[in-house]
Amino acid sequence: MFLAARFAWTVFGALDVFADYHAYYRAAANLRAGDDLYAEGRLLVARDSYDFWTQTDGQYVYPPALAAALLPLTLVSIGQGGAIWLLGLVLGTLAFLWLAARACGRAVGWRSFLAVVLPVAGVLPLALGVRYGLVARYPLFLAGLALSGCFAWLLVARRAGRATDLVALALAAAGFLALLLGLRDGQIDRFLLALALPGILGTLAFAWWGGRAAVWRELRRDFGALAPLALPILGGVPLLLGIQYGQSDLFLLLLTTGSLLAHRRRWDILAGIALGAAAAVKPTLALYGLFYLRKRSWTTLGAAALVGAALGLAPFAPLGGGALTDWLVISRYFGAGEYLAYPTNGALRGVLLRAFVGGPLHAPLIVSRPLAVGLWLILAGAALLAWWRAVGSGRDGERAVPEWSLTAALILFAAPLSEDIHFVGILLPLALLADRLARGAATARWRALAIVACLIFILPLVEWGERVATGTVPRLLVTAIYLGGLILVGAALATTPRGGVRRDSRFVTPDS
Repeated sequence: MFLAARFAWTVFGALDVFADYHAYYRAAANLRAGDDLYAEGRLLVARDSYDFWTQTDGQYVYPPALAAALLPLTLVSIGQGGAIWLLGLVLGTLAFLWLAARACGRAVGWRSFLAVVLPVAGVLPLALGVRYGLVARYPLFLAGLALSGCFAWLLVARRAGRATDLVALALAAAGFLALLLGLRDGQIDRFLLALALPGILGTLAFAWWGGRAAVWRELRRDFGALAPLALPILGGVPLLLGIQYGQSDLFLLLLTTGSLLAHRRRWDILAGIALGAAAAVKPTLALYGLFYLRKRSWTTLGAAALVGAALGLAPFAPLGGGALTDWLVISRYFGAGEYLAYPTNGALRGVLLRAFVGGPLHAPLIVSRPLAVGLWLILAGAALLAWWRAVGSGRDGERAVPEWSLTAALILFAAPLSEDIHFVGILLPLALLADRLARGAATARWRALAIVACLIFILPLVEWGERVATGTVPRLLVTAIYLGGLILVGAALATTPRGGVRRDSRFVTPDS
């Protein structure tokens, strides 16, 4: 309950920050108007200032594909688009929880998914309206009371006959009357009500149908199956940071996880399309191709390369050659130089640079750039070799998810830049560890290792550490917390129990 409350608290305060979303929206508006897409990015490179980067709404530094994807949002204001984007992030979180459950063999039914998604889609826009003074509490309270009464009546009464139908219809009519009165008096924002209406109607339709289909027992069983995975996902600090800033990483995580599930189903082309679409927005995600390289899945690699090149490079054509040059310069700024030494970079390269080169916010232990570079190459190479030996070349259904999770940990560990928001990629590995803990198929030592690995990304240890750390060594150790967590996650994944796991018969892949 605490983690769910923390998740809700982050959601309701997200629009106060939402800096990355603002950069995406402005880029989409510039793209629509034919203006310069990378003007702010060039300014960032010219100033080379960490304060300038963190104290503004951010600058657009991605390929044009993300801006093109947000073009429909420019049909509404930036604030209205923000409500849509935030709703999408929350629903995307629920969708990822559903996909993660399926990946771990906990095949939650689509009825359970709708039972959560529809009420959230109906409530969240109006709750945001109350939070920001766009919806008066009184009519919303009346509507919520009547509609929730209708929902409860339909679930509890079930097949009680025509009297039940009449009572439910009366309660629903009262709720919509309260909404209409509030709308007429200007007490409810029209846009937010329109955004909530599909979820409200869908919830009532689902309750009507669900009560008659007697699916309550199935919902209770599925929610019990989801509970262990929900702890590291909803409580994951990288996820909360991504929602707070309106980052796109969660949507890309859906694509990469979808690629894994398609691979398990032997839908190789679809797996490549999903990975290529993700890499077109953030090219670093193309490193997941290592997994398919190890599996010798050439069809998937080919599809990913074609889709990634088409979606990533084709939008540059109407922008002119200068846009591609600008983006390459901006990418080089983030992939080299002092930016890698900022404390948000939790990858091995960032920690070594802070330790042996220093940075704008950290004094080095000793000054030796060759030592920092050499250690990075040696340790990253050793991690790659260990990963290659741990990941098999065959299509083993039981090992595919642990091996994919190891790949995610390798990418975050060895990539030049892995900022705190990028660690949303660790959520599937954490969900897998939580699943194995819940099933009890492990030794006491392995359980302790997995619990500590999960807690590092659930507890706000970095935030706590920054408040109390003083001195060179303590401040450096605080910035290495996620790196240490990655090592623990990798160790737990590499020793994940193979046997003794009770399989969910509702999700059996062809290669199992």
